Amino acid sequence: MRESTITVITPFHNTDKELFSGAVSSMEAQRFPSDRIEWIIVVHNSDDDYLDFVKERTRDLEYVKIYELHNDRRTASSPRNYALERVNGTYITFLDSDDMLTPECLSTVVSGMDESGADLGKYRGERRQEDEGITSFLDNRVRFSQTKSLLCFKRGDPELNKLLTMANMMMSCQVIRTDFLKEHQIRFDEDIKFEEDVIFNLECLRFASSIAVFPQMIGYIYYMHHGSTMQETTMSDERLLRICQDLSKQLELGLDYGFDMRYLFMGHMKMIAEEIQKTERDISVRKEVRDYLLPYYQRIPLPDPNEKFLSASELRRISEENESIILGYDIFDDGADALRRILKKNCDTELGKDWCFETVKTVAEYRKRVPITDYDYYSPYIELTTRIGESEIFSGEEISGYALTSGSSGRRKRIPYIKSQIFENANELRSLLSEGGSSFLLMQSIRSDEKYADGTYLDSITGATLQSLEKELKYESFRLEDTKGAVTSPHDLYFAGKGITSYHEKLLYALLDRRVERIIAPFTWYILDILQYLERHYNSLLEDMREGTTLGGEKHAERADELSKIFAEGFDKPVLTKVWPSLKLVVAGGSSSFCIYTDQLRRYIGDVKYSEGLYASSEGIFARYDENSSLMMLRNDTSYFEFREINPDGSNGETVSLEDVKDGVKYEVIVTNNTGLYRYAMGDVIVVDHKEDKDLFFKLLYKRDNEIILPVGAGIIAPDSLYTAIERLIVDMDLPIGDYSYAVSDDYSHLVIYLEQRGHGDERLVSYDLGMIAGELDRLLRVNCISYDKARSGLMDECRVIIVAPETQAAYREISVVRSNLTPDQIKPLRYLDTPAKQRFFASLADG
Repeated sequence: MRESTITVITPFHNTDKELFSGAVSSMEAQRFPSDRIEWIIVVHNSDDDYLDFVKERTRDLEYVKIYELHNDRRTASSPRNYALERVNGTYITFLDSDDMLTPECLSTVVSGMDESGADLGKYRGERRQEDEGITSFLDNRVRFSQTKSLLCFKRGDPELNKLLTMANMMMSCQVIRTDFLKEHQIRFDEDIKFEEDVIFNLECLRFASSIAVFPQMIGYIYYMHHGSTMQETTMSDERLLRICQDLSKQLELGLDYGFDMRYLFMGHMKMIAEEIQKTERDISVRKEVRDYLLPYYQRIPLPDPNEKFLSASELRRISEENESIILGYDIFDDGADALRRILKKNCDTELGKDWCFETVKTVAEYRKRVPITDYDYYSPYIELTTRIGESEIFSGEEISGYALTSGSSGRRKRIPYIKSQIFENANELRSLLSEGGSSFLLMQSIRSDEKYADGTYLDSITGATLQSLEKELKYESFRLEDTKGAVTSPHDLYFAGKGITSYHEKLLYALLDRRVERIIAPFTWYILDILQYLERHYNSLLEDMREGTTLGGEKHAERADELSKIFAEGFDKPVLTKVWPSLKLVVAGGSSSFCIYTDQLRRYIGDVKYSEGLYASSEGIFARYDENSSLMMLRNDTSYFEFREINPDGSNGETVSLEDVKDGVKYEVIVTNNTGLYRYAMGDVIVVDHKEDKDLFFKLLYKRDNEIILPVGAGIIAPDSLYTAIERLIVDMDLPIGDYSYAVSDDYSHLVIYLEQRGHGDERLVSYDLGMIAGELDRLLRVNCISYDKARSGLMDECRVIIVAPETQAAYREISVVRSNLTPDQIKPLRYLDTPAKQRFFASLADG
């Protein structure tokens, strides 16, 4: 009797040469007679040098047959069909060109197939990942009994439903009788672009008289790497819709054949839901996705729970999450549906159970059950999750990490964030970086290697965003020919693992690149800090360029000479448009009291376009800057918002929904979001400008922690009122003020206003009549703030003014970087000096 042979089919398309060498090594290591192996490699639509490489790498293997195929097909279906026409083996198995077979694979499966006489065999695989950043989409745990090495099933056996999963529907990990394929004329559908394996496998399962399963044998090794199409960080709308179309064909075929498609359907829906959440999709695209998949939600029920893999509650949670995202319940009205989706997603958390989220039917009911919360409410839960590893206390979705806030307006906080939130942040940043030219990107990650008990890291929210883009960023753009999407600084300045200031190094690398088109930072004060450093220290920077002191000895005298001429002309004209002639955009938060820095930036950037970008925080992205109106426009698609009115005396007024806000009224933002914060008082105060249909336009004013508490009965001074008075003072008296802070005297008898002198120019504030400045500022405050005017009528004396030296705020931030291990881009300027220590620091730097 003739001994059985096996044909291994490998489509090859521009595969990494080292990975393909791994596949070859795995074939060389097979414990199966080489004279009974046929290996067909189809080099498909590959660059010319790859064919030569494949031939050279396999030249010592007599059983290799290499074919070259060029056509307009872009999937593995075409080369697989091409190979199937040329097969000589008794059996066929498949090996992708970047994966490997285990040494015992071919001998075990051929022996088992001979023993069972099966038409189709399934064996196991395992994953190996390039690094921790890989998205693992396969669950290779076996659902069959593992007490035997070989199981045989007849067509129609219910046990075969266990094969209907995403992992088992891949082309790998299976062996097929060649005569069986020829008899039933089973081939790959070359019009299917996504998971072309599935229809082929459904056809095999439909016609196979018997199926062998090898539950103990691991025969395949998937190498999951970032070059794989399954590791795409974003997917175009066109590709997403094409996938939905292909999935519809697969599901339709499986249902027609009477297969149990429930687990396969749920796996695919989880993947589609995750793709939708990675980036903001147009409503028309969301509707088209829904139209493709809604019929299958109506025809395919929830799978039966399997305690080894998914419990009943987990199945329900995953299914409901996917359904709410895919069927679009959160994209059609003003945000109440966003609330409903959030509550459904988190109903099985401890807080969800305490507040009975599952039975909440109205917004009024939600408000009645859930109090308005603040960080102190969540702090003990965060302590539990990070120190002990408790989970699903406040968030049903896995917490990815914690964002450390600066605590400049209160104590430092650790705000939880989730994967979809970082995807969204990364997509926003990616879209800015991809617009052409290079970017002077002023962000930094502080994440160390130390994990919390729940497997998360501590970082700033911008740092976590950078971490997700680490492999995409191109560093030291001045060295690159094509700078599109590139950033100026080297890796260490973005991922130092601790807070560092490093203005000098960041500027040095940015100045070396003439083609900078954008400056991007969380806030305008950080950009201003760096530019003022440039103005004071440009000679030292140019010396480093000439000598290569901090560039590993690399000298750039020509660029230094060019910049020297520019700086010699002075900084009173927009110097950055000379340093970087292509500069066209500055993006940074600069509203409310940060306007004082945004205005000063104009001295350096001139008419270069400035954008606020986003109203974003550690808790999420809440609004987009509308350039036409210079206002923020609320995003109510992913979070649910309420608005607590701020009374003139600073007390809390009524809390209302979006539809009930009024133009011209100040509100504190109350958010319910996807990270498990419910009715969370942000402390951010806005003033509503107007509404257009369901779109809310507003200005961001201040943090409530910066409100000045006046003596009993007088109320508060809102920070925006104080800034308005200082802004007017600067203009009316033509004062060189660059920054400011404030405090209340120990006995509450008067305000103390610290005015920081600008860091450029010869004119000194101490030469002014401070009594006149204080008197005029006091008058402006009384005009702008009714509460202060009331306090001045018998309760408080005239305010005092203290002039502090240039860079006082910058000096405090630098100390805070060292003390707190925060990044300098996150440590906001101090406004309210609410402790004696802060007041002593600023008073110690009084000028004159």
